[in-house]
Amino acid sequence: MLKQLFMRLLPCISIMLVVISGANATDSTAAKSGFQFLEEPTTPRLIAMGNAGTAMQGSGFSYYNPAQPFFSDNNMVTIGYSPLPGDLTTFFGEASWYIQKMFAGVHISNFSIKDIYSSDKTGVNYNISGSSASTIVSLDMGYKGELLGLGLNVNGMQDRILTMTAYAVSVSAGAAYWLVPKKLSIGVAVLNIGTSTGYNYYDDNLGDGERLPRSGRVGAAYCDTLENMPFSVACDVVYRDVGNKLHSVKDAVPRITVPLGIEVWPIQYAAIRVGKRINFETEIISFGAALRFNPLTMDMSFVITDLEGDVEVKPTIALTYMPSLSHKNKELDKTPANQINIVPLSPAMEKSQKPIQDSAVIKPENNEVKPPDIKSKPDSSAINPDS
Repeated sequence: MLKQLFMRLLPCISIMLVVISGANATDSTAAKSGFQFLEEPTTPRLIAMGNAGTAMQGSGFSYYNPAQPFFSDNNMVTIGYSPLPGDLTTFFGEASWYIQKMFAGVHISNFSIKDIYSSDKTGVNYNISGSSASTIVSLDMGYKGELLGLGLNVNGMQDRILTMTAYAVSVSAGAAYWLVPKKLSIGVAVLNIGTSTGYNYYDDNLGDGERLPRSGRVGAAYCDTLENMPFSVACDVVYRDVGNKLHSVKDAVPRITVPLGIEVWPIQYAAIRVGKRINFETEIISFGAALRFNPLTMDMSFVITDLEGDVEVKPTIALTYMPSLSHKNKELDKTPANQINIVPLSPAMEKSQKPIQDSAVIKPENNEVKPPDIKSKPDSSAINPDS
């Protein structure tokens, strides 16, 4: 089984390695690392789980894994908001959908700061204010097989500081695989291989600007139930390539981080989450919760950060709509409780004079209809809330 999995993933891994080696050759003259918002996640569910999302269901394909939509069976739309420290405000939206054996997605996020004042040796000039904004647009497409998924992501970014503007483009690729369908999953991704322009008229060509913060991720996730209580555990290993041959930041920014987290649904309508990005330069711990009333889910996350002794909280909130869950609920509501287990009718049974319902319902020998067993093991949609 492992050999078969390796042979399936080998073409994707080979392409990723070629792209990485080519990018290293073209970026060696970059002055420093830029466009750091490409490293800022906007998915509260996975943020609360320590950002361990390479093999998890849900939104976030542009940050965790372009093949991430493969893990879910539902179309979804997500919108969210995050008031980050330093007067920074974030708005984001994401959608993904499925067409036969393909999936597609789009992600938009905007990070902005208002009321920026200039200053000189005489002090701050409060008469004239400016702003800065970074906008990221990601388009995703991939293959959705029975056990294997492959995804490719194209990103475009505009970074504006007052009147100066720079642009960037990048490509990300990823793969996803069910080792045990709907329970044990693995994923691998290479993110943000690209280039950018500078902020001035003399460096406004692609390749003249700052290098993008690239990364590689591999992860695994396990979803199951414990005494009818669904839970998920996820762990990633992330390599962050944020320096170059001219300027190395390895002393300030760890190259290897290990995100891990857990999610538990103690009741059908609520979840609690906690996680940690081990060896990350600013984060102490992350946690969050969710409220779900199908087809809507509200996710919240809170990250405790410590930047040179300045401890702050980074909150994020998002609302997700999954229309296919609404359709499933309507179908279940139309089914009588005593007719959940239906057997197909043979031609002889169809010609009989007995009512169809009497023939179709499975009955015990005492002719009493058994009600559905409410303590039976939850289905995959309960184990995987986004399935």
